Amino acid sequence: MSERLPLVPPDISGLSYLSPLGRGGFADVFLYRQSVPSREVAVKIFLKKFQANSPSAISFIAEANNLAKLGGHPNIVNIFEANISRDGNPYISMEYCPTSLGKSWRTNPLSLEAVLDIGVQIACALETVHRSNLIHRDIKPSNILVNSFGTPVLSDFGIAGEINVADTNDQIAMSLPWSAPEVVSLQSLGSVSSDVFSLGATLYSLLAGRTPFESTDPKQNENEKLKARIVKAIYTPIPRSGIPIIVEEFLNKAMYRDPKQRFSSMQEFAMALNELQAALQFQVTRLSINSSISAHTDDGTPKYPCGHSKVDVSGLNVGVYVEPSGGARKSKSLPEVPNDECPICSRADAFVPQKKKFKVGPLFWVLAGAVTLGYLVTSLLLSSPGV
Repeated sequence: MSERLPLVPPDISGLSYLSPLGRGGFADVFLYRQSVPSREVAVKIFLKKFQANSPSAISFIAEANNLAKLGGHPNIVNIFEANISRDGNPYISMEYCPTSLGKSWRTNPLSLEAVLDIGVQIACALETVHRSNLIHRDIKPSNILVNSFGTPVLSDFGIAGEINVADTNDQIAMSLPWSAPEVVSLQSLGSVSSDVFSLGATLYSLLAGRTPFESTDPKQNENEKLKARIVKAIYTPIPRSGIPIIVEEFLNKAMYRDPKQRFSSMQEFAMALNELQAALQFQVTRLSINSSISAHTDDGTPKYPCGHSKVDVSGLNVGVYVEPSGGARKSKSLPEVPNDECPICSRADAFVPQKKKFKVGPLFWVLAGAVTLGYLVTSLLLSSPGV
């Protein structure tokens, strides 16, 4: 993209310009202060002025409608207003998020626990997007913002499109390092499966400090060479110590070359991340999926409102290991979970399994005493005269 001068912040009724926030291919983003109610807002100003049925007008209307349709999810950026400035520039006023995951992931990769937590939240946001018959098509670190409460939120729906509806635009927009093989090879304009790939590639990047198919040789990262590696989709383990094999297997599945071999939905993606969190004894992140919107695929298995499959927990004794004063080993049961509440989500943000620690019991002292006594007797016999 050729260099261009930034837009001059337009005069917008009810808003006072504060500072620039960022620049993109189709729009610039500025920080404004809204007078009533008083708050800071991010305002996305589109480069081209409104012309009926122009690509920029269509993109503007699509993003505004898509964001409004998805408003309310805790991990999707909130939109406040979509309008045209006095100067004729279309703009969208939205929730101001101080930073994004695109700021420092290369120089400061995130911890595994943080990445799994972010992955669950964004997967839930995308499941909501997909259930609304939309696909995002531009998932990458810089499009995951972090709001003032530290919550990751999905943004930038400028190139989102409807599921199973052909795109009428001649230009195919993509963020190359995170795009799926079928999108890179122009076999698809995007799908649920390609969004799954892109989120997997994004989580990989946050852990590795580089994109999944990036080479250490800058000359090998030219667009055509990078595209060739993405199309082959040969998974490379994360070049960082301490990443468990089960995490590598998860990412490999998310980024399979064959879309049918990936997770079938973002709900399945999020639940698999929950399983990783539990296996690694991390905090389990609660699923935030709107159960009032039906999923596109349903295998008929009874499910809790969160989306986890129902399990029979009757008779199970689950809880935290305790050692009573009497010495007998027992388990202290957690409060019984109601039949309509998911046992996985009931532990979210509240219950982290504790690793069992070695404790000294009566048997230990008996054995220790016998060994000590044997040592003393042997020493006395060996030190006696004539031995």
